[in-house]
Parts: sequence; C-alpha cells; structure tokens
Amino acid sequence: MEQALSLERTEHRSLSPTMILVYLWCGHFAIDALMGFWTIHKTLAGLDIVKSGAIASLALLIGNGCQILFGYLGDRGWRSFLLPASMLLACNMCFLSLTDNYSILMVMILLAFLGSAAFHPIGAGVAAQLVPQRRAFMMSIFLTGGYVGYGLSQIVYTELYHHGASAVAMMVIFPLSAFILMLMLP
Repeated sequence: MEQALSLERTEHRSLSPTMILVYLWCGHFAIDALMGFWTIHKTLAGLDIVKSGAIASLALLIGNGCQILFGYLGDRGWRSFLLPASMLLACNMCFLSLTDNYSILMVMILLAFLGSAAFHPIGAGVAAQLVPQRRAFMMSIFLTGGYVGYGLSQIVYTELYHHGASAVAMMVIFPLSAFILMLMLP
C-alpha cells in the first residue's frame, strides 16, 4: 500500500507546469461559472430582489473575508485539501433551481462563496509559482479561466433553466470534473 501511494505521488509530481496550469484554468473556469449562476437565477426564478440581494451580500462578505484564512491555510500545507474541496463546496450552485426556500438558498450560496474563497488565493498562488520568471504571464492565463467561465455562465444557465431543473443539475459534471483535476495536482 505504501508503495502504491508513493507511486501515485510520483505520477502527480511529474505533471508539467503547462498541465498544472491547464488544470488550474479548468478549475477557475468551473468555479467562476458557478458563481455567475446566482446572478441570473434570482431573476429567472422571480425571487424577491431584497432577499436575494441580502443573500448575495452576506455570502459575498463572509466568503471574501475568508479568503485571508484560506490563503493562510494554503501556505500552511492545506492546498491539496482545499483546492478539491472548493469544487465540492461550489457544486451546490447547480441545484439552485430545485428550491425557492430562502434559508436553503442562503446556505447554498454561502457554501459556494466559501468554495470560491478557498480556490482563488491558492489557485493564484500555485499559478504564479509555476514558472518564476513568467509569473505575470502564468497569472494572466489563470485569470482568463475565471473570466471565460463567468462570462459564459449566465448564457448557459439561462438556456438550461428553460429546459428544467434537471438540466441545470446536470451542470454538476463540470465542477466534479474540476474536482478530479484538483486531486491530480501535486
């Protein structure tokens, strides 16, 4: 068993900086696409704008405030746990259309924002360290994953929403795929 674990770690460590960046890009794409769902969901579902705004504000404040903690934990060796866990926390955004209960929506949104907060400082830190003499370039590639994901999220969510809750729920395949990629990082 020990030997198998050692062999697996060796395989993971053999990923080139390019492949690590591709995995991080995919993770950033997935997590930011999920973050864009709430913006359009509340409108499509006809949710109360005041309650929806309060949910978004509270989750955003807590989530973004926790980025400091997650960055600290990432520097303390929790990176291998937090990157995959961030994808799992954000997965629930694929299930927004299954409820209109504001308390449940608050928990879902908060967990997603915590996932986003865990991913961003650690993902950016890893991307910037991949090729030290090209930090800005590595970061620019990493950042485009999030921008593209967020930019497409509302178009994709709207289209799937009109096909029903199960169609939106099928989107969970993307963050779960990114979860697997995050597990493969060294």
